[in-house]
Amino acid sequence: MLAANAFLEEALARLIEKGVVEQKGDKLSFTEEWATFLASRISYTQKREQIKQKIVEALRDFYKLKGYVGETRFDLAWVKQIFIAQFELLEDEQRAL
Repeated sequence: MLAANAFLEEALARLIEKGVVEQKGDKLSFTEEWATFLASRISYTQKREQIKQKIVEALRDFYKLKGYVGETRFDLAWVKQIFIAQFELLEDEQRAL
């Protein structure tokens, strides 16, 4: 369990360092740069599995642009949790888009 926590902490630090996530107080959110990059890669008309795959590809490509090539499993766990948290904050009309 301690090893997993260390990997998660390392992944979060990398997400912040590479400009994917920003921390405001105790909340995490995507940076404008990452949100724009991701939005250019996915369409909400795609099926759930297609969106998941596009997020994986987008993170890998974004990291390459930032000079990182390596393991992203724990990074993706954070991205998924932040994505879900931000989606839950949307109004019903915004979700429908």
